[in-house]
Amino acid sequence: MAAVRFSSALLLLISAACFVATDAFSYLDTLGQPGSPPPDDVASRPKIQPGDKLPIATLHWGFNPPTLVTLPFHCGPRNVVVVGVRGAFMEESNEIVRTYLQKSDVLKSMGVDEVIITTVNDGAVTGIWNKKMKPEGSLLTFLADPHAELMDALGTKKFDEQFEKQGILGRSKPFVMYVEGCIVKHFEIGYDTSGDPNTDAASAMRIIEKVKASKGQLVQ
Repeated sequence: MAAVRFSSALLLLISAACFVATDAFSYLDTLGQPGSPPPDDVASRPKIQPGDKLPIATLHWGFNPPTLVTLPFHCGPRNVVVVGVRGAFMEESNEIVRTYLQKSDVLKSMGVDEVIITTVNDGAVTGIWNKKMKPEGSLLTFLADPHAELMDALGTKKFDEQFEKQGILGRSKPFVMYVEGCIVKHFEIGYDTSGDPNTDAASAMRIIEKVKASKGQLVQ
């Protein structure tokens, strides 16, 4: 009987490994296709506001064990763009990241020291996504928020019925935040008129230009 139970468990492990090796990435790419956001995404007000200090949250880099990265200590006196996406490997997330890769030099010329891409995934998933997106030589850093600490502090964590049905618990509304010296200068949850996330590099550049035009004053 013990041998039968062991064989069954071994078969389950092999099946799971085969799924991860062959189908996981294509499956994740199909999740959360762009569409109209639910009403609460349009009307909700985030917890964080311009002028607030960057909240303390522990993010993960890597896995087994992860390196713990605590905000705002990681950011310090620097100028940082923080971009929240709905999930690693989703095509909408990939497209957002590509815009930051393409505009990395432009953002650097505007005074940005780092662009943090974060999502409610564990460090292993986020690390593999980092390798897929090939950010070497850019301003981008991929940090996981597995316990949704940052998302809770910002007020962007959301219930997504579509994800819940697929067995994925906890996600974040897409957002972009610009921080100077650990002070939030601008924060917004972004959707364009078609309902697609509007948190790409062009959005970040627009925000930074607004901050500069206001001579460092806080902007809504």
